[in-house]
Amino acid sequence: MQRAPTEITTNHLTLRPPARSDRAFWVGLHRDPALYRHAPWTMPQSDDAASADFGRRSASAIDTRPSSSCLMRMMRSAASGSEV
Repeated sequence: MQRAPTEITTNHLTLRPPARSDRAFWVGLHRDPALYRHAPWTMPQSDDAASADFGRRSASAIDTRPSSSCLMRMMRSAASGSEV
C-alpha cells in the first residue's frame, strides 16, 4: 500500500504537517476575534487554551509524520513564503 505524501506543494501553497515551531502562529491565529466572528463562542478563551488545543490537535503529527490519518496541516504561501 502506498503512503500518502507528508507534504503537498502546488504553484500557490504548500500543505505540511505541523511542527513545534508553529505553536506561536497557531495561538495568534486562534486568538484573533476576526477568525471567530461567525462563532465567537468557539474561540479559545486564553493563549494557554489555544496552545493546549494546538498540542492536542498536533500531537500525532509532530515529529512522527504519519500517513493521511493526520488531518491537521499548516499552509505556506508560495508567493510570500509565510504561513497562511
